[in-house]
Amino acid sequence: MGKSSTFFPNQGNFLEDFGNIDHWNLGVPALGIFRSIDNKLSAGLLMGLAGITKIEGQVPRNIDYFTGNIQLKYAVNRKRKLSPYTRFGLGFSTLNNESSVANSITAENRSSSHFMGSLGIDFSLGDKFGFYIETNYMSAFGDDGISHFAHGIGFSYGLSINDKDKDGIPDRFDECQLVPGIEAFNGCPDSDGDGIPDKDDDCPDIAGTFDLNGCLDTDFDGIIDSEDDCPEAYGPQENDGCPLTDKDGDGIIDELDQCPEVVGPQENEGCPLLIEKELAQLNSFGAKLFFVAESAKLIGDMTERSIRSVIEFLQKNQKIRILIEGHTSSDGQKEYNLQLSSKRAENVRLRLIEEGIDPERLEFIGYGDTKPLYSNETIEGRSKNRRVEFKLIQKQ
Repeated sequence: MGKSSTFFPNQGNFLEDFGNIDHWNLGVPALGIFRSIDNKLSAGLLMGLAGITKIEGQVPRNIDYFTGNIQLKYAVNRKRKLSPYTRFGLGFSTLNNESSVANSITAENRSSSHFMGSLGIDFSLGDKFGFYIETNYMSAFGDDGISHFAHGIGFSYGLSINDKDKDGIPDRFDECQLVPGIEAFNGCPDSDGDGIPDKDDDCPDIAGTFDLNGCLDTDFDGIIDSEDDCPEAYGPQENDGCPLTDKDGDGIIDELDQCPEVVGPQENEGCPLLIEKELAQLNSFGAKLFFVAESAKLIGDMTERSIRSVIEFLQKNQKIRILIEGHTSSDGQKEYNLQLSSKRAENVRLRLIEEGIDPERLEFIGYGDTKPLYSNETIEGRSKNRRVEFKLIQKQ
């Protein structure tokens, strides 16, 4: 149909008289063998044998007809009961005129190659059985053949079922052909049984939830258990899923608490403030620090005991910082007194550093005779004004 030639003239146009049964010939048998490539694609060989008595535009004849074709078949959805498909391929057809009783053609045999396209529907009756309805069009190359339609209806049977993973699901329907799976997930496994196939499950060995792609968050802190350092205790992301602890119970988490085992206010970063009694005790030690006259050199057993007491105090209170203040009486010139008081305070600091106190915890300053505690009019008052005081440096 649709292609006239020297040997087969007067062929009608494409689809002309398509429904005219005067041009139809009945032929059996036809046989097709196909092998699946994947879920939708297969390749195979299609053969047909028939006797032709009617050719459009020709006198009645008696011709033997044979066709063979190699094709690729594409099925839309082979897992459903009804699966539309299309096929494309190349083949050849042979017309044997020897048995013709009304033949004006001088040559006995005509063979030609052709392109073949098919449309059809498979009807599944189970894993192996089914039937199909299809129509094929063969477009002949050259003058020795006839372009024509061939329609068919028949049964299909699966000679074998390819099942590489032996899970009972044919490879053509199996999306995980190398791993045993279940039918509900098209042959893919669900190892943890959480309803999410392993191929889509971020945690295939632990039953999880859909919103976490198959993973589990036991403590509901937004961090999946496999990445949570404390999977059974609620904790923020910045602490790797572990709760923020407060050992001393002062309301400041240990991570931000400079003194995590000692109660202290927030304004001092969790460290305790020295109370008046403790500060007075510290300054009582400072009052017993003695120097060589008009010198910054420390002297005397009392001084040594006081230094030891200050060191013990600072070791007990590891987080505090102190300011060492030097003071003098009004004897001497003011500028000299200022320098002397600063030097004495500095020497106390250096002595504490020698005993292992962190320099970052110690500062010093000299005030000379500008901050007397007692009257400089008496010998006793001037003696008491020659002193060292300690002040707490609050955290900034």
